[in-house]
Amino acid sequence: SAYGGGSAASLIFCLGVSLIELALSFNQGNDKPNLAGFFKTLKKTKAKILTYVDKDGEIFSKAMAAKGTRRLKYSSSLEKITFNLGDNCGKILIISQSLKPFIKKSIESDFYLGCEFIKVALAAAIKNLEVNSNFFELNSKAKIAYLKGYLARWKTEKPLVIGNKTEDKG
Repeated sequence: SAYGGGSAASLIFCLGVSLIELALSFNQGNDKPNLAGFFKTLKKTKAKILTYVDKDGEIFSKAMAAKGTRRLKYSSSLEKITFNLGDNCGKILIISQSLKPFIKKSIESDFYLGCEFIKVALAAAIKNLEVNSNFFELNSKAKIAYLKGYLARWKTEKPLVIGNKTEDKG
């Protein structure tokens, strides 16, 4: 198998989710949200995406070696898991943004880094869809636009404040 950008993006996503899980496990405040459902979602999503580390490389290698309808089948599978990765990135980023007020100051750097890792994985998923769409002659424009919507939404959110320094997320 050839491990490339899709595999790396999947691994980065899992690392980001782990850091967010850590930070949220120490949540604070009188109005602490019940995060049991979100933790379950994070764990389930991370386990699924972790399989993409190997699966992406395997499918990409098969797509490169195949011809005709078999190549289309593999490239469509690759598109599906890449989009799924990006969609999960966006959903977790949006939910995580709403949980920022509950992060303890002493661990907010882990939360921030986790979000940044997921943002990188989302950008990688978008770039992979763009490149693979052209290379394998797929029409992924709607999926790419959908995922770019998550990045646009992230950029319109207020910057995350670390201590007394504002970090620009753009």
